[in-house]
Amino acid sequence: MPADSNPTEFEDASPVAGTSTPSQSVSNRSERLRSAENPLLTFMGGIIALLMSAMLVYNFSQIMRLDQRIDRLEHRMDVGFDRIDARFVQVEAEFDARFDQVDARFDQVDAKFDRIDARLDELDRKLTALIAALNATAQVEAAMDGELIDPG
Repeated sequence: MPADSNPTEFEDASPVAGTSTPSQSVSNRSERLRSAENPLLTFMGGIIALLMSAMLVYNFSQIMRLDQRIDRLEHRMDVGFDRIDARFVQVEAEFDARFDQVDARFDQVDAKFDRIDARLDELDRKLTALIAALNATAQVEAAMDGELIDPG
């Protein structure tokens, strides 16, 4: 084979439609060689990608833990509010019962005052009748005039 027909490292051996031209092949191969020539760059890139993935996973797990903690707190608050609501219902029932007792006691006291008022009204009527009867007698009239009448 002639020397000019052998492919070199910069030329493509068989130029076919749809394949890269010799100049594209040279740039692709040189980029691959540069990254392959510097394994530290490849290694550090891998480490950075790994650290970023670990950071994302860690952040996601922290968010999940925080979400779980918020759910537990919400549940505890719901239970606490339910307990407080039940206590309010109980206290309200106790207040209503106590107010009913106080109302019953006031009704008893009112009944006693009504009986006392009735007795005082009866005494007032009796005293008024006695005074009227005494005023009707001649003795009272004489006593009022300053004269003493002998009762017997």
